[in-house]
Amino acid sequence: MINKYKWNVKEIDIYPFGGIIILDEKIDKPLMQELLITFMGPIFQEVLFIIILFLFRYNIISEYIYNLFKNYNITILAFNLLPIIPLDGSKIFNVFLNKLFNFRVSYTLNILVSVIMLFLFFILFRKDSSYYLIIIFLVYQIYYCFKNRYFIFNKFILEKKLKKSNYIKYKKIDSPKKMFRNKRNLIKDNGSYKTEYIYINKSRK
Repeated sequence: MINKYKWNVKEIDIYPFGGIIILDEKIDKPLMQELLITFMGPIFQEVLFIIILFLFRYNIISEYIYNLFKNYNITILAFNLLPIIPLDGSKIFNVFLNKLFNFRVSYTLNILVSVIMLFLFFILFRKDSSYYLIIIFLVYQIYYCFKNRYFIFNKFILEKKLKKSNYIKYKKIDSPKKMFRNKRNLIKDNGSYKTEYIYINKSRK
């Protein structure tokens, strides 16, 4: 799926609770592509479970190994779908946020929900020290996204400046700070609306 849409894989990090693919890709990419690629992680995990189930049914692996993998698979899948940055759940949640809100609001809400969900996760598992390392990792990831929020938004603006949008849907807004992903933004300027590309390049001259 990544090759199909020609997304560039920057690195793949492996952790005890799963792997994270870091993409060196533009921000204003089609939301449906991002959603499909994000779902590939959970789907691949379920494919692995089907293989293990097949091996167990034909007595190739023991019941102990099967139950161990099944419990591990369920735990990882449920955890990975939590809306906490950088888990797949937060990426799926972010896609739906960007359908409803502009990029800046969506980014902020994703961080806010991640903080709330991580706090609830900590309250639920605070007596189990085995989760502390995971919690520390998630805290760092959320903080990193928060610290770099202005850089990310400026990168988003730069993409709009350098390339004309070919999206069919458009959105009328009154400020470049309210630009949407996956849309042609028409920005109000002296009583008329200009495309994001024309407005931003004009304002930077």
